[in-house]
Amino acid sequence: FMNQPGAGLANFAVLAGSCAPLLDGGEDEAQAILERLQGEMETKVADVWRKKLGLSESQRAAASTLFENKLEPLMRESNVDYVLVFRQLAECLVLPGDASEDDLLEPLAPAFYDAPNAFYEKDTRSKWCDFIKAWVDLVGEDRDAAIVQMNSQNPAYVLREWMLVKAYTAAKEEDDFSVVKELFELTKTPYDLGSEEMQEKYYRRAPDQALKAGGTAFMS
Repeated sequence: FMNQPGAGLANFAVLAGSCAPLLDGGEDEAQAILERLQGEMETKVADVWRKKLGLSESQRAAASTLFENKLEPLMRESNVDYVLVFRQLAECLVLPGDASEDDLLEPLAPAFYDAPNAFYEKDTRSKWCDFIKAWVDLVGEDRDAAIVQMNSQNPAYVLREWMLVKAYTAAKEEDDFSVVKELFELTKTPYDLGSEEMQEKYYRRAPDQALKAGGTAFMS
């Protein structure tokens, strides 16, 4: 996803250059259009992070900076499940303002993959605490509104390869389409947690065995 704006802009640059002879302003007009599009794309991408972090429209720039400088590097370095991190962040806002650092970080524990779990390493915890505190300061006092916004922007369920393998294997080898139907129903309302049974099955990191399976691991 992070590469898509740049890739789209590169493709559009080729189109703009090709159409330049047809424009009244020639290459200068084509370049101006390209620059305008780049600004629009940057704004739209920043809005994605703003909404996912439960921030207001006036905080677009702050949200983009927080994501790019703190959250995205942290998620990459910590080897976490991105879907779970974004969804579980809202749980940090449910905690009281005087919550301890341990309590503040605990909602994110299920998102960590590494074993021994990087979540419990002092340096990792310190970096995550710094991010959460900076983010909570931006959220301000209206935490309830932020939680509602975040849960409407961060899906609980995104189809992963490890889910699909089970579905198409059962369908192919046993003529059993129950898993396919189950996933279909689940993804009709991906922002709802659903039943405890569905949460136990699918609101989780990829299983360890899936991370060792060629192809499945990369796409999970």
